[in-house]
Amino acid sequence: HGAWGVTAGLADTTDLFVEEIGPDGTSVREGDAFAAREIRVERIEVKGAPAVEERVLVTKRGPVVGPALAGEVHALSFRATWLDPSPARGLLALERVRSFEDFRRAFSVWREVSLNMVYADASGTIGYQLVGEVPRRLSGDGSMPLEGRTAGAGWRDDAVPFDEMPTARDPSTGFVASANTKPMAHGQGPDLGVDFIDGYRLARIVERLAERGDWDERSTRDLQMDVTSIPWRELRTTVLEAIGGDPALADATALLAAWDGRVAASSPAAALFELFVADLTVQVARLRAPKSYRYALGQGFDVIVPLTILAVRRVGHLVRILRERPEGWCGRTWTELIRGSMAAACGTLAVRSKDGRLPT
Repeated sequence: HGAWGVTAGLADTTDLFVEEIGPDGTSVREGDAFAAREIRVERIEVKGAPAVEERVLVTKRGPVVGPALAGEVHALSFRATWLDPSPARGLLALERVRSFEDFRRAFSVWREVSLNMVYADASGTIGYQLVGEVPRRLSGDGSMPLEGRTAGAGWRDDAVPFDEMPTARDPSTGFVASANTKPMAHGQGPDLGVDFIDGYRLARIVERLAERGDWDERSTRDLQMDVTSIPWRELRTTVLEAIGGDPALADATALLAAWDGRVAASSPAAALFELFVADLTVQVARLRAPKSYRYALGQGFDVIVPLTILAVRRVGHLVRILRERPEGWCGRTWTELIRGSMAAACGTLAVRSKDGRLPT
């Protein structure tokens, strides 16, 4: 009768708060005074060894999970929607759904991770719904830790109402699409956070779906294998104008000028462009944040989380910077910066080629 699909919703459902721990180790600063807080003893069973007991200080915002910085009296507390126990209702009711209204009703009680749910049924109805509990913050957007002692740090008791979550039924486009991007324009709808990926994948999906309405198995398979680069489309004129006047980059200019923008495995131009973007992204970030640029580009903090969401947003940031070319960004001109990264990409590609030359 019906079918559904899902992508990660990426709504921000976790926050960190900077806490000042009292001298007794069992209190935290709230305003101008220290207030006693709960100490939770958590027992961890260890195979072949004695159990370990951890004493966890629990603030009004959430449990303390570790120090903010080595040697500091401050610590970090953690708040997340999924720290509160709740039944995993929603998915278990899908086999009984017979309409989009049933579908939305089933997920109105879903309190777990945020998901983009798309729907279609035999009657021709299609729809979209963002599901999952999303917090309502007293202040801030969740992108930076707030000081726990301030009155505006924390969440409201009630989450974003389900009826205010992004949804669509039978849109005029004739299709719905979801690709981990923000479902509503900035300033519209509830505050969902800022940790969404670049919109290039969604943009290309929308382009392709708008081209035709007679999809079959073959065309759908081809859609899944699409390798068109929208970033190249946006940067083509800027890059070619910058490198076109440099005789040392004549081969690169010719290679990219003839490129169709498809990032195919056999394309030398695609390899050159990707190496160029990688190098220029690092150069641009290093100019503004010489000590922390790796984190700005998405480097994680340990082996468990080697990358952050910033890693999948750096291309969009680079495209915007190259379009705006802000003054005073660096001691060189933007043309010099682009040429330098293109020369570095050519060198890398030549070293990796069989004959030590730039492929054609």
